[in-house]
Amino acid sequence: MAADETCGLCATVGATGDTCESDRDCEHGLVCYFTCLEPVREGEACDGMRRQCPQTLVCLDYRCVPQPGVGATCNPAADPCDHDHGLYCERETRRCAPYVVARPGAACGVETLCRRGTCATEDDPSQPGRCVANADDGMPCDSAAGPACTPPARCVRGRCAMPDPARCR
Repeated sequence: MAADETCGLCATVGATGDTCESDRDCEHGLVCYFTCLEPVREGEACDGMRRQCPQTLVCLDYRCVPQPGVGATCNPAADPCDHDHGLYCERETRRCAPYVVARPGAACGVETLCRRGTCATEDDPSQPGRCVANADDGMPCDSAAGPACTPPARCVRGRCAMPDPARCR
């Protein structure tokens, strides 16, 4: 779907062996590496290519293992921490730690996410950004520079617009 569209198209998801671009293109439980694949099980060998872990596990030292929890040792370059449960690999301690959640106007970056907003960075990505509140329906938006729209609205021709079910056929 193009960035300025509010509707998508229904599609059939792929079975094992069908081509894909992401896990969303495959039947539930399959993973994507150019084709839909059966994932390997916990403890089995993985390679990040043809032997993929399911989304609930991570390939660490060539084995599918549960994602490390709070306080677990980690490598910031690989960051295997459980992002779905709000964890990241803290650079100084090299341990999995919870993200900090900031309000609009506060500093944000690698360790700090924005509540109901987007982290807008300047030209230098090594510098912290600032949390910018999401725009409401009908308000100006910019998909690249922010503000983003409050979901499920999308930025359409510079304004936040809700999907119109009447147009989605």
